[in-house]
Amino acid sequence: MRRRFGTTREGQITLRSAGARRGVVWVTAGLAMFALMGMAALTIDLGRMTVASQRAQAVADAAAMAAVNQMPDTGLANAGLAAVVAANNEIGPWPQVTINADQDVAYYGPGDGVPGYRVLESNEYAITVTGHVDAEYGFGRLAGLQEMNVARTASAMASFGVGYGVISAGQQILVDHSHIEIGADMHSNDWMVFDNATGHVAGRMTYVNSLTDSESSVEFRSGTFQVEAEDPPCSYGVEDFAPYHDIIAGDGPDIPGVSYSAGNIIASGNVHFPPGVYYCNRLNLDGCGTVTGDNVTFVTTQAVWINQATSVDFSAAKHDIVFYSLGTTDAITFNQGGTIKLAGGMCAPNGSLYFDQATVEVTNGIIYGWDVFLDAGTSVLSLKDATGPRFVSLIQ
Repeated sequence: MRRRFGTTREGQITLRSAGARRGVVWVTAGLAMFALMGMAALTIDLGRMTVASQRAQAVADAAAMAAVNQMPDTGLANAGLAAVVAANNEIGPWPQVTINADQDVAYYGPGDGVPGYRVLESNEYAITVTGHVDAEYGFGRLAGLQEMNVARTASAMASFGVGYGVISAGQQILVDHSHIEIGADMHSNDWMVFDNATGHVAGRMTYVNSLTDSESSVEFRSGTFQVEAEDPPCSYGVEDFAPYHDIIAGDGPDIPGVSYSAGNIIASGNVHFPPGVYYCNRLNLDGCGTVTGDNVTFVTTQAVWINQATSVDFSAAKHDIVFYSLGTTDAITFNQGGTIKLAGGMCAPNGSLYFDQATVEVTNGIIYGWDVFLDAGTSVLSLKDATGPRFVSLIQ
């Protein structure tokens, strides 16, 4: 055996074995190997946690989108959510994602505030979903870690409309010195101009050629998009509204406060129109008091003129349309006066819709004109009784 020589403090010669040093090296190497194995184990567990987090978020996102697409029917929403979770869990044995419909899902309707977002409009619904992955640590158990609990949350919203917009134009939309509250989409097959306007549009803003915003503070909550031209959302012939009272042919019912002249309907004072469809050249509500009618639709060859009426309150009889005018200039005009409430829409496929210092509240229907002008008044255009989702997106 090879020996090494050394000396003591007293100068005596001693012998040392090389095997003692080798023992120290082995201990050091063992400790280093244990540390390296611990780091490798921690890396593996952190990787598992990252995969679990990504998986929980992806499934929560997909489940929220599927569920909100069925709103406001929460039963169908829950079923859609469960189907998405089950389908994703079939992809592989790990990680499995769980979403408890009673504890991990929150639904929001019109007027509700979504935490961290905003209050929903009359045509909006939202959902918040939390996905969980529960698993055990691998090597982390050597450090006393047992269960790995990962939770990720997603929120989605659906806004509703009819056709491609609650208010749309074949050519142009001009909003001038007006306050607007529009609860669905707006669309123009040419251009839009907002000049000194305030308010908001909850749905998508789509246009073909240009969008001009001049000194306005209108909030476009779902974005603005340049798109291709679309077909008109409403296109009817007179025969589509049959049967009807043919005022032009002299078939006008006896209604207090209503007279007929040259195929026109002329109202004065307080008037209540019985249910039915009225076909005439012009509908003239000029300086009237309170004008009402349930299940009524007016089809005109020239114009609808509502000027300084105290109040107007109509619900539609056919096609969710109250006013359908075939006029080629000022087809439908609302001028000053009190609040106009329409449970149904209006269409002027050949002429303009003109809102001049008018307060108009429209629910459930398409608002369409070749041109649409909103001037110096308040227009509240919403769609409360929607038929299906128009725009679905993740909001958080």
